[in-house]
Amino acid sequence: MRVYEKTSRRFIPVLRGILPVLFFLAFTVYAQENPDPNRYLQEIEAFREWDRKNSLPEKFILLIGSSSVRMWQSAASFPGLSVVNRGFGGAHISDVLHFKEDVLLKYYAPSCIVFFCGSNDIAGGKTPERVTEDFQKFRAVAASHAPGTPLVYIPINPCPQRWHLWKEADRVNRAIRQLSVADTDLYYADTAGRMLKTGQPPADSLFLEDKLHLSDKGYALWTSVIRPVVERAIRNRPDREPVLYEELTPAAFRRRIRSAPVAYLPLGTLEWHGEHLPLGADGLQSSLFFQTLAREAGGIVLPMLVLGPDRVRSTGGAELYGMDLGNFIAGEKYQYSERQLDGSAYWLPDSTFKAILEATWKQLRRAGFRIVVAHGHGPSTQFVRDHADEWREQFGLQFLNCWGPDDAQGLGIMVDHAAMNETSLVMALRPELVRMETLPPDTALWPVGVGGRDPRLYASPELGREALRLQKDRMKAVLKEALDRLKADGAEGKRQGEPSLIPK
Repeated sequence: MRVYEKTSRRFIPVLRGILPVLFFLAFTVYAQENPDPNRYLQEIEAFREWDRKNSLPEKFILLIGSSSVRMWQSAASFPGLSVVNRGFGGAHISDVLHFKEDVLLKYYAPSCIVFFCGSNDIAGGKTPERVTEDFQKFRAVAASHAPGTPLVYIPINPCPQRWHLWKEADRVNRAIRQLSVADTDLYYADTAGRMLKTGQPPADSLFLEDKLHLSDKGYALWTSVIRPVVERAIRNRPDREPVLYEELTPAAFRRRIRSAPVAYLPLGTLEWHGEHLPLGADGLQSSLFFQTLAREAGGIVLPMLVLGPDRVRSTGGAELYGMDLGNFIAGEKYQYSERQLDGSAYWLPDSTFKAILEATWKQLRRAGFRIVVAHGHGPSTQFVRDHADEWREQFGLQFLNCWGPDDAQGLGIMVDHAAMNETSLVMALRPELVRMETLPPDTALWPVGVGGRDPRLYASPELGREALRLQKDRMKAVLKEALDRLKADGAEGKRQGEPSLIPK
């Protein structure tokens, strides 16, 4: 008993010292829990509805973040530039990550991403280290989705209402500013520094009555700092030089072909790709993939060719071709009656298609190209494959396509017809053009003109992005080998007094 009493007397002071620490740790863990992201589901659904009804501009700035982004009259702040604003609620960075598909990943090829989030995280009890870590997670997602696209970070505001939290917020800002030193695509727009010049805490006139959200004067300050950073970031993009043939100046053409004499020809069509995909899906997929590939591997992307060969048969005075003739998958479930499917307008006889391609090869060889990557519509791609040896001898060009060893897993570039693979690719490249709601919800009813695995069950933008990533890396290796061989052949020819294969 005495031993117990002695032990208790010794233990009680220790317990008194430990309890506050345990309470603090428990509170900290609780405070750092992510709030339920579904509290903003209504706002996210509004984004989805807008995307279903509207098309993205070709070049746009993507704004992502919390309520200060949502309330920003951003279009007025960037006259002459297209803006897509995806600010919502009083978001934490964890909310942005949860809804990344709806606020980031469905938007293909933004010119710049502008990000403001983290203030609510600090106010919610998260540590500066945790907020910085969450930002780095977002940065990794953005870099994977849009490699080389600049990300402009707007620091957490030093607002009067949360001035007591400014030291913690400033630690986040300083950490991210330090990250921008090593990350050449991460830009820090120092709005916080400008605000602090008006006082500490900053002047009330920069904020609304809540002393938290920005007033018109506050947004004017933001714009004066952020817009020059955005413009500089876009100018500094490594891929700022166009890769589309029709957009190049002669000087830009000379630079690109000297570096890599590769021509990419998107073999498109204007044909039925199910009710859910655009009629030009073939050309869109190949052209957009080629643009990404050209920026990383070099070369020039030609305008898409929308005419091509296919199955053809005259029935009852009508000419039917391609998917008009029914599905190429065996089984009663997949078949439908032969008929002209709406929008199909692309067919050429083989002889005419060959004449067009041979005229194209002659012009490309004359312009200095040595390698052609031709891919898209299946019959068109196969036609080029079938004649590649003949044309190599005739025109001195090497012909490549993008079919590869991973096609059977659905990770190829256009290896079905409007099914899992093509639908996933368009979801990744141009998500606003996909209308899945037009397909029969009953999977027992097979969609007309869809050949392959059911897109309603298996298609996803994630699968499309993985296919694009895998095939891009594969094609970069194939092209590097081909270009290295060209240089080696050119060096050998030079030693023997032959003209170089690489244009001057």
